[in-house]
Amino acid sequence: MYTDIICSHFNLQCSADERLEERRDCAAKVSHNGVVEWHPMAIYKSTCAVKIKYFPYDKQNCTLKFGPWTYDAGRVNGTLYDVDWNLKEYKESPEWKLLKHRAWTKTEKYDCCAEIYADLMFELIIERQPAYYNYLLILPCFLLSSLTLVVFWLPPENPAKMVLGMNIFVAFFLLLLLLKSSIPSASSSFPLIGNYYCANMTLVTLSTFLCLIVVNLHYRGDRRNEVPPWLRKLAIQHGARLLFVNVAPPGGPKSKSPDKKGNKPAQPIQPNDVKPQQLYGPAFGFYPGAPRLPYPDAYGRKF
Repeated sequence: MYTDIICSHFNLQCSADERLEERRDCAAKVSHNGVVEWHPMAIYKSTCAVKIKYFPYDKQNCTLKFGPWTYDAGRVNGTLYDVDWNLKEYKESPEWKLLKHRAWTKTEKYDCCAEIYADLMFELIIERQPAYYNYLLILPCFLLSSLTLVVFWLPPENPAKMVLGMNIFVAFFLLLLLLKSSIPSASSSFPLIGNYYCANMTLVTLSTFLCLIVVNLHYRGDRRNEVPPWLRKLAIQHGARLLFVNVAPPGGPKSKSPDKKGNKPAQPIQPNDVKPQQLYGPAFGFYPGAPRLPYPDAYGRKF
């Protein structure tokens, strides 16, 4: 039986399992030449430094270290019979894809002891499958980013701009919660997509706050108080120069001077300049002697 075999506690040294030992019942194979083969089944939980900066398109490099706890290399020496891995029975994970793998032996001397210890090292390079996160986090992000541009296209005095901005803020906040539940909390960095979420939330918040100020000034300016002189100076003199906007002088636009021939520029026709008799004729549907109907003209006058 396998219980009669002396085991050297050849375990995973970077284990993250709460169990002290992983060992299951398995029969040992004894050959005629004295070679004993024992292939126990085991499930290991290992620690691995996770880097999620490029989540969900990240790659992880995990190294497994197997070795004895108490026996040095002179008593227990691990040897690799085959460096190539047999992946015939490997079941690919729907979340991770195995890119590279390698195995080697390593001897190391620790500060506590004078002996040299031999370990077996296994390196795994895995890549995350992003298909699930493309529909959950990436596609809604692009759609909400398009709506963020719409917020800046709406006129500032429109109250719908604030409503749309607050809805986009809530949507990005929900995406941020989904991102938090998909990544480990003890990671050393924050994903770039999370920074993008926070940047969009900041822009929407700033736009909503400025829109609130514009609406307040729009409904309070001419109806209650005049625009303060400092605000008028800041917006017209300095703000217009920064935005390359031409502002008319306080006295209104200047009238154009006569041309070289002495002709004055044409002036717009005012309502009082049009006389009633000028509206008679076939073009207007009135003839001399025709009965005058009480229909108003374009300026509200009845004939």
